Amino acid sequence: MFRKLGLFIIFLYCRYFTGYAQSETHIWTVQDKKIMYDNTIVNLKGVNWYGYEETTCPILGGSKIRQWDSILESLKQERYNALRIPFSFDSIENWNTVISRECYGYENQWLEGHTIRTSMHQMFQKSLLSNIAIVLDFHRINDSITPLPWSSSVTKQDIFFMWKKVIEEFNSYPNFMGIDIKNEPHGDYSWKEWAFFCREFIQYVQQTVPHFKKIIFIEGVQDHNSCWGGSFKEFMKQTSHNSVSIHNFFETTNIVFSPHVYGPSVRGNDVMYENREQWNEWFGDLTSMNVSIVIGEIGGTMNGLDFIWHQSILLYLQEKEIRNIFYWCLNPDSSDTNGLFENDWKTFSVNKLEFHKELQPFPTLFYFEKIPMLYDVTGMDRHT
Repeated sequence: MFRKLGLFIIFLYCRYFTGYAQSETHIWTVQDKKIMYDNTIVNLKGVNWYGYEETTCPILGGSKIRQWDSILESLKQERYNALRIPFSFDSIENWNTVISRECYGYENQWLEGHTIRTSMHQMFQKSLLSNIAIVLDFHRINDSITPLPWSSSVTKQDIFFMWKKVIEEFNSYPNFMGIDIKNEPHGDYSWKEWAFFCREFIQYVQQTVPHFKKIIFIEGVQDHNSCWGGSFKEFMKQTSHNSVSIHNFFETTNIVFSPHVYGPSVRGNDVMYENREQWNEWFGDLTSMNVSIVIGEIGGTMNGLDFIWHQSILLYLQEKEIRNIFYWCLNPDSSDTNGLFENDWKTFSVNKLEFHKELQPFPTLFYFEKIPMLYDVTGMDRHT
């Protein structure tokens, strides 16, 4: 009797005091500016883990050094609950290619025989077992980030079909939180052009994959000195603060606005002259509108001026109550930011951990329903 009472008390504590979210219907929504999972408010503590956008080894970074399960366990211990996973159009086009043995080490030798596609299933499954959610990010077409979603050789329809293929492949995973339509629109690509593209894309998804019940992340554009994908200035100028008109335009309430924010290690020392007025203009004033905000990328080396910038942006984000972010990045070999991990892929950067703990002190503890593997090593669907 006492054992049952104790278990019930533990359940109540997890459910009501730690942001515990147990899956029942696997529905991700946005309600009243909050991300919800099965009607439970979600506090995100996310990190970017790149690799699937690479040309030589399209596989999660660190695969040569440390076991995926071990990396996920380390993240879980630090209460990270979400991953943003970049990929490229080329990786999806060639996802039935077997991953080269040169791309992973002994600790991940289970990858032998796996294709890009089946390894992505493993990523979802292992993250599911660790109760970590995933957002898939269309990061680039091939080896560079293009201003527009398409290029001279890859059409808009090609991009639409790629996303349909990706969504249908992974939609069954409860921990599949959503999709980031296109990484870092920039250059002369205007907000108006970008917004119409996003609306057309959302309509396409609703028509071709109507069972897709996830969140759609929409980045900003570039405004003069802002980050690529970092500005919603024109949106805030052009759009009424009437939330109905915003959601009617995109024809869904299930959207999140996702600016990118970087300091001097990425953008140079001149960013130290930026202040809260500039940040307000680019993305901060979105908090006065009925839209959800998740910073899709934010990070830096945290050395010298970059450390000072991190302290300034931390205070700003706390004051604006913008606490849901995906830090860039987990990978220590990111040339202009370094990583959440040091070079050994085991030791965390203490300063970066502290930054994230102060920004998101109460991340949601997910408890996803576990599901059977959807494929075998050859990539054949087990449901067929």
